[in-house]
Amino acid sequence: MAERLLGLAARGRVFGLVALISVCSFWRRPILLTAILSVLSCVVLLGRRNRQDSKIFLTCGVLGAIAEVFVVAFGAWSYSAPQVLGIPYWLPLIWGLSALFIRNLEQRLAAKPDSSLSVVG
Repeated sequence: MAERLLGLAARGRVFGLVALISVCSFWRRPILLTAILSVLSCVVLLGRRNRQDSKIFLTCGVLGAIAEVFVVAFGAWSYSAPQVLGIPYWLPLIWGLSALFIRNLEQRLAAKPDSSLSVVG
């Protein structure tokens, strides 16, 4: 059962929705949200078991958070509940998970012939 859940999470059928619902529900409780997203990130990375995905997660998490710090510092936008340097604790985790979600989507689209991507049909 645990292996099946890891597999589902790794393929993106679960983790994107869980991450989105978690952020919408718990953004006012940053420590709880950080814990939830940390567990989710570990499950996803364990399920994927791919060194490249781990590198992408870490790189996008760190660089995404750094970019957010700069745009917040320059006044482009602000977070209503920042914890460190104008951003929430959990933001790097969302950047990392988003990068994996996009990578997964790209892999799925690349694996299908163009005709199966039609909206009509």
